[in-house]
Amino acid sequence: MQILFGILGLGLVVIIHEAGHFLAARAVGIHVEVFSVGWGKKLWGFTRGGTEYRISLIPLGGFVKMKGETAYQKAVEEGLDEIEPQENSFFSAAPWKRIVVAIAGPAMNLLFALLVLAIINLAGFSYSSFENRIVLADDYPEYHTVSDLPTPAARAGLETGDRILRVNGEAAENYSELRQLLATNALEEVNLQVDRNGQTFQRSAELVLDNQTGAGILGISPFIEPIISSPVEGESRGLEPGDRITAINATEVDNSFDVRRVLDSLPIGTDQVYADITVQRDGEAVTLEHPLQYNQEQDALYLGYYYSQESYRHAADGPLDALASGWNEIGNTLAMTFKGLGLMFRGLDPMSALSGPIRIVDMVGQVTAQGLSQGIAEGLRSFFHLLSLLSVALFFGNLLPIPVLDGGQIVVFTAEMIKRKPIKPRTFFRYQTIGAIIVFGLIAFVLFSDLLYIFAG
Repeated sequence: MQILFGILGLGLVVIIHEAGHFLAARAVGIHVEVFSVGWGKKLWGFTRGGTEYRISLIPLGGFVKMKGETAYQKAVEEGLDEIEPQENSFFSAAPWKRIVVAIAGPAMNLLFALLVLAIINLAGFSYSSFENRIVLADDYPEYHTVSDLPTPAARAGLETGDRILRVNGEAAENYSELRQLLATNALEEVNLQVDRNGQTFQRSAELVLDNQTGAGILGISPFIEPIISSPVEGESRGLEPGDRITAINATEVDNSFDVRRVLDSLPIGTDQVYADITVQRDGEAVTLEHPLQYNQEQDALYLGYYYSQESYRHAADGPLDALASGWNEIGNTLAMTFKGLGLMFRGLDPMSALSGPIRIVDMVGQVTAQGLSQGIAEGLRSFFHLLSLLSVALFFGNLLPIPVLDGGQIVVFTAEMIKRKPIKPRTFFRYQTIGAIIVFGLIAFVLFSDLLYIFAG
């Protein structure tokens, strides 16, 4: 099911892109010979209005074939200085019409993303998160993959238990929002509004780069109070929802890392391991002899319970607010994508940061499956939200001024308008060849990266 959702998601994003080219071509009078959902061998189809609509074997996107779009190749083969004009063909159309067709694909992706995000914001959704209270990685280095200590948080004078209220003036209501605000500011200095025991003050910190994801790292984790929510699996073994763990084997614990540290200090043998868990229950201290569970993969003991999170609700105030929120998220996504390109030259690992079709299919499938585990509505929201972000990425990528891509075509057709003369077939052929080499090289790189990712997983 994960693979199916992934294929459907990637295919839908590409089909929407191609539909933009199709509709624009029809609007400016360029004849579309084929509109295919999928690639490869034709499975089924019909013809209407001179256009063949087909479903093809490989369900990853699709393509639009316009009349005369490869006429430049024939002109090169025949040694012609101009592309032979044909009625309603691609290269017979005015340059501005070809620019419209080229822009329409990415524009359709952007419109799709905006509509999806607006609908999601208008319908509203609930999510769970820990509070905006923090734990410093410096205080629990054994549980954090931090290369250099002290972390930016410690250098800024932050302490475990602080609450970060704002990042560069933007409110962080909970840890999920805090993490998103920090992620977009890698290698930059951020201003933090901090609350410590009711006293508010300002701190500045220069975030380091997570070279695997491109996110900014402050060197913190959420401060998770060990308040029991529900068992990970099966039935409760004595602890009850709402119990607040205060001590394990008489060692006081304040957060989830304290719990983990105490459990890791216990010997692991062949027999069942127990611990004396002291909890606050209905205002009274209760001590239980509690059986621990063993995680073979991590070679560690754990309680077998989830900790409580707060529930938050997000909903737009109306259609205009929903569109504004969607547009704001698109802007943030584009800014992060643009920053990501720059970070490629500042330490970001492209093998980890760039995703190809295999990883995208896997990612869409995983996100959708996780959402469906919480209900059909959440599954659909997760599915379409991720597709909207992929659509924004496709919009950005296709408008890069690289030959073969839409952005590269726009550059050529704009040059034709300025010079008021068509580009020579051989020049265009060389231009396309250079682009094909770049694009196929990039495809080979991301496919290799995807395979490493899959086998590593």
